Amino acid sequence: LAEGTANQKLQANILNSIGNIYISLDNYPKSLECFLKTQKIAEKMGDQTLLASTCGNIGILYGNQGNYKKALEYYFQSLEMEKKMGDNNSVAALLGNIGMAYWNLGDNAKALDYNFEALKMAMELSDNNRVSIWTGNIGAIYTEQGDFKKGFDYLFRALVISDSLGAGDNVKNWYEQLSILYEKSNIPLPDSLGGK
Repeated sequence: LAEGTANQKLQANILNSIGNIYISLDNYPKSLECFLKTQKIAEKMGDQTLLASTCGNIGILYGNQGNYKKALEYYFQSLEMEKKMGDNNSVAALLGNIGMAYWNLGDNAKALDYNFEALKMAMELSDNNRVSIWTGNIGAIYTEQGDFKKGFDYLFRALVISDSLGAGDNVKNWYEQLSILYEKSNIPLPDSLGGK
């Protein structure tokens, strides 16, 4: 790896990338090792952008492991830095991640709050992919709470947006969520994407 003061940023970026690769391979110990090294270099350099990204990545790592409380610690650290830097795309992503961590912890009220905040930002940024994801997440949370009408409305909106974007994986996910809703309620599934 790159060594020396001039190459510290390069070294940190490489370590961060390797950490993300290890996450995709479910090798969490190696991933954490890379991220903690990156964090140390970023702190030493005073690189807030890299530090915020690394904290967010550590949050994702802990979330993937089911340690949502630890994930939240790192998400909030990253969120604070990203807000100060004005990186609205990262802020929106972190708000969504925080919402899902709260959902996994069973705190549906906070999960909805953060997903609605993320949805609002995604709409302001015209990020239709994220609009679809957070709309669907909100629908899934409402379904879990037994508010099937709201659940259906949000899930169906997410389905229509995802279909318009050609986001096949999301379309599949929202149909699966609608199936779960249908099993729990008497709300009919749509016959096609065009209507109920």
